[in-house]
Amino acid sequence: MYQVALSTCQHAPNSEVISIDQIWQACLLTPQFGSASVPASWTSGDTLDLANKCYLDKYLDLHLFEYNEQYD
Repeated sequence: MYQVALSTCQHAPNSEVISIDQIWQACLLTPQFGSASVPASWTSGDTLDLANKCYLDKYLDLHLFEYNEQYD
């Protein structure tokens, strides 16, 4: 899996607002926890903000999760 980290400029977060039409698809990011235990204060809403590094799962095929009414 690829490893991604926060982009910084002079030790401050560096980000950019992009147009929705520039997004190709969603991806799955998994925090790199290491051997230390996960702090109890972390929630699913802030985990990616608090993790120093994450893994990008290049093997996940989001089309596997598409709902198909044909099979209902």
